[in-house]
Amino acid sequence: MLKSRGNLMQGVGQRLRTLRKQLNFSVREMAGRLGIRNTSYYKNESGETVPSMLSLQRLHKDIGISMDWLLFNSGPMYYKTKEMEQKKLEEKKAPGLEELVPAEEKELLEHMGEDPVFRHRVLLYFYKYKKVNKE
Repeated sequence: MLKSRGNLMQGVGQRLRTLRKQLNFSVREMAGRLGIRNTSYYKNESGETVPSMLSLQRLHKDIGISMDWLLFNSGPMYYKTKEMEQKKLEEKKAPGLEELVPAEEKELLEHMGEDPVFRHRVLLYFYKYKKVNKE
């Protein structure tokens, strides 16, 4: 168990180093970007420690790093690349969907995806409408 944990920590450290070098940041710049001390970042990169949740959040939100890649070495390095791959898969599955859905419905679906409360309300009204029309 300890050996696999050490391997995980070493892998995360190696990927942090790869990321830092790709961004052309020094250890000091990368630590500053994450809001931690240089020594803390160096320990993360060398595999002695794992990045804190705050550091992981900053890597994801500020730089766009995929947590699948950083933690598990799975998928692309950047989250946007992952989103683009997902969109390509969706386009292959449903060609011509753009022509079938009116602009108003597309806009409604976009807002439903962004706001869970709005999505819940729309679905609630839909189910009420569906129930009334069955009777």
